Amino acid sequence: MNEIETIINYPFPQSRSYQGVLKPNDLSQEEMNQSIQKFYDDWKKKYLRRSNGTTPGGGYYINMKGTGGDGEEITTSEAHGYGMMIFVYMAGYDKMAKKYFNGMYNMYDQHRSIINRNNMSWKIDKSELKSKDSDSATDGDLDIAFALLLADKQWGSSTTTTSTHTSTTSEDNFINPINYLESAINLIQYGLKGGDIDTETFRIKLGDWQTENGYNTRSSDWMTDHFVAFQKATGDPFWGKVREEVYSVVEKITEKYSKESGLMPDFIVGEKEDPEPKPAKPYFLEEKTDGDFSWNACRYPWRISLDYIMYGDKRSEEAALRISEWIISSTSEEGEGRNGGKSKGKGKGRRKGKGKGKGKGKGKGKGKGKERGIDGEEEEEKEEGKGEGEGEGEKEKEKEEGVQEKVGNVSKIYAGYTISPKPRKLVREEEAAFTAPMIVAATIKGNSGDQHQTFVNEGWRKIRGWQTDYYGDTINLLCQLVISGNYWVP
Repeated sequence: MNEIETIINYPFPQSRSYQGVLKPNDLSQEEMNQSIQKFYDDWKKKYLRRSNGTTPGGGYYINMKGTGGDGEEITTSEAHGYGMMIFVYMAGYDKMAKKYFNGMYNMYDQHRSIINRNNMSWKIDKSELKSKDSDSATDGDLDIAFALLLADKQWGSSTTTTSTHTSTTSEDNFINPINYLESAINLIQYGLKGGDIDTETFRIKLGDWQTENGYNTRSSDWMTDHFVAFQKATGDPFWGKVREEVYSVVEKITEKYSKESGLMPDFIVGEKEDPEPKPAKPYFLEEKTDGDFSWNACRYPWRISLDYIMYGDKRSEEAALRISEWIISSTSEEGEGRNGGKSKGKGKGRRKGKGKGKGKGKGKGKGKGKERGIDGEEEEEKEEGKGEGEGEGEKEKEKEEGVQEKVGNVSKIYAGYTISPKPRKLVREEEAAFTAPMIVAATIKGNSGDQHQTFVNEGWRKIRGWQTDYYGDTINLLCQLVISGNYWVP
């Protein structure tokens, strides 16, 4: 296989330390980096796939199914954005990272939204026919744009973008230069702005198909660190206003609906006559749990924390601390071990939240058995996994004044909670897609003393080898990059 790496400005591992942010302190940085490398290798083997050749120029994609589709899709723009970010961050360790990234760029470039041609179709059909492309999903477009900015910093941009495909020989594919920066700015300014994000309300829409209401939004799309990068790249103050609107909505939902926990619902709604944000009603778009902290919002603790971790934003810090202090307190039940629960690893990860109509299925599901590997070999995909660090333990007790220190139990982070003054768990199951983002939030230490450090240590042991399905594994890997100090911004 041809290696196309040249200059790598930020090779893995970066092993950074962020001000006011904890890392696991009961193992070495090298051990964390090695753990991520192993997890990444497994992730790539399980999910990275090559185009069947129908897409002009071919390319690569992350194999998964999506919600709201017909079941014939092989990937979604959500998965595409995740994959493109991961390959930039793992460059240096993986000598093929740039090739995979460029191949994914070509798949994005060849499968654009049918509404706004700067955005990506939210799904790619297994046939890879362009006639089966669709409209956009905002989260994928946001991450793709961010990944392109990262790529510009990692490898540099050419002055022009040419076709990434130069030969039918696999070793020669995807070696032509790409103007990553120009491509990012086009997507940011002409796809996201006005397409995925309302230019009057500054709220982040669900996709470019949402044209009649500029108030409905999804908490998992509140990527405030991305908006800082977008404003820096474009010089457009619009992105600062989008960031401000996110924090305004967070403040209003927190004050009225989740003051204790800081949890956000999957979907938040409003309308011109009544723009105040409120949790969506059941089956607003996908599920009975659309107004709960469920399979979309599970990403919120990770996404909202990054603005503090990267830029020191106090609103981000406040939001993350409210969540982490609640989860530590609520999982510190009398007489239960800190990490005594057993992870089921059932592979229930959400398979994308894009569907436009009401009552769309969540598409939770397991791997489909045999899939074609990166280079065509057949590989059996694992359907189930278990978390590491599942051993039993006893709570540490603080002797001062006879008060028991609340250290939390990472094995009692469950897959969903109600949005209410006293949140109730929706299920008694653990999922990596919920646990890993909570550990990211807990790394923001505030005035937490040792409670957060213990929780972060236990959390890392829990998630480091916890493999389930595409959704859980991919979110977990991205969260591990943050927790270990290997996340950076353009």
